[in-house]
Amino acid sequence: MLNNDRIGSLALRRGAYKLTLLSTKGLTCTQAAQRFAEFLDSPTGSLPSPWVLNAATATFSTSASNGFKVERVGGGGGGRHPSNGFTRCGPTFSVLHNDRIGALRVPKGRYVVNVFGGLTCPQASTLFRAFLNRPSGDLPSGWTLNAQTATFKRGTQGFQIEPAP
Repeated sequence: MLNNDRIGSLALRRGAYKLTLLSTKGLTCTQAAQRFAEFLDSPTGSLPSPWVLNAATATFSTSASNGFKVERVGGGGGGRHPSNGFTRCGPTFSVLHNDRIGALRVPKGRYVVNVFGGLTCPQASTLFRAFLNRPSGDLPSGWTLNAQTATFKRGTQGFQIEPAP
């Protein structure tokens, strides 16, 4: 996560999170990650039924055997290996001044780029640079942005940015 956030009464600090499934009989890792992203995207911070949050243990569940627990890992810039089928790209990407892409604020600094869906690291870096350089600040046709997760997507391909550790 690029920013501090909240889901219900659970405060989440910016950084990388590890998700642990409550059971192998319920959700898959991908489904848990998608649910977590959806919960973070909720403007009200409330969970859809039948989901329940135990803020003391940072556990989201629909039953004792279906759900996941979240745990912050690392210092704040992210873990070593992104989840959700992302591949972490090599050297960091530098943003030279405070900027914005659509609803996403991109402060000056170093960023790590994570790719998925077959997009290569050089392609993602080129796209990130192009998105930053668009005078309107909007995305090209076909691209969507999830500002909460800083994820850019077109079809099944895309990339995510996060502040470098």
